[in-house]
Amino acid sequence: MPGMQKGDILGHEFMGVVDEVGPDVKNHKKGDRVVVCFDIACGSCAYCHKGLHSSCSTTNPSGDQEALYGLKSGGFFGYSHLTGGYEGGQAEYVRVPMADVNCLAVPEGMPDEKVILLSDILGTAWHANEMGEVGPGKNVAIWGAGPAGRVILIDKEVYRLEYAAKKVPGVETLDYSKKKVDAELRAMFGDLQGPDVCIEA
Repeated sequence: MPGMQKGDILGHEFMGVVDEVGPDVKNHKKGDRVVVCFDIACGSCAYCHKGLHSSCSTTNPSGDQEALYGLKSGGFFGYSHLTGGYEGGQAEYVRVPMADVNCLAVPEGMPDEKVILLSDILGTAWHANEMGEVGPGKNVAIWGAGPAGRVILIDKEVYRLEYAAKKVPGVETLDYSKKKVDAELRAMFGDLQGPDVCIEA
């Protein structure tokens, strides 16, 4: 991964129990169970005010990403110094800057394995569906059988396709290493010439 340095800690999806808070933290206290957003937002810049937290203009001090791609994102936990050099969640403790913006309190009784999806994957899937205007009556094809997918999953990893078929009622799967995807999709949807929306997960 570009921008990695010796000693960097990976892990952008995590949750935990608050051990200590700084003087500016008002919404969380020691002992609170929280899930942490993978992107780091200040909550007060123009991008944050528009709800575009991953584009926060204040949390990524690196100029390298902008030099490579023309623009830069906000800071991200556990990626590299291209996204601010913030240590990730594969550690015993993690410092979460601007915790009132970047932590979400977890209600009692919600299991970790469901809550952790809020840190990245659920938001990613939701965003893709919003951008694709997915809704009732739409035909959807999804490349990449991660936990975000439903309807028709396309992948070459047999274990992912088998898992999805067992866990998601009515899901159809395509193994692109064995079948020509465009022809299969056209055959599935007949006169519609394929799906209404395609998502790369």
